[in-house]
Amino acid sequence: AKGLIGEKEYQTSMFKELWKDIVWAEPNLSIKYKKLESGIEVTIAAEAYARRVEILLPEPEDVIFEDNYFDILPNSKKKVLIKGNNIDMSKISISHWISE
Repeated sequence: AKGLIGEKEYQTSMFKELWKDIVWAEPNLSIKYKKLESGIEVTIAAEAYARRVEILLPEPEDVIFEDNYFDILPNSKKKVLIKGNNIDMSKISISHWISE
């Protein structure tokens, strides 16, 4: 289900079974980075449904995540802006439900 809150579009996934009973396929996530004046734009693509995707930075940095802890539909992409100065792209990683 999709909807708007203000000008931002949000999406909710519905399942016939309880999420804990679903056998989740490996989503095979890929990640691309784009350096912007205001920070880093991270684009994450998923081949299969990706549950509870999290963008990680190992060291405490003075950053603001536009979004974090989200799901990605199969064969879809999600763009997230990480606002901050001097963000080291090599330290950005992602995790998801299956990888924990």
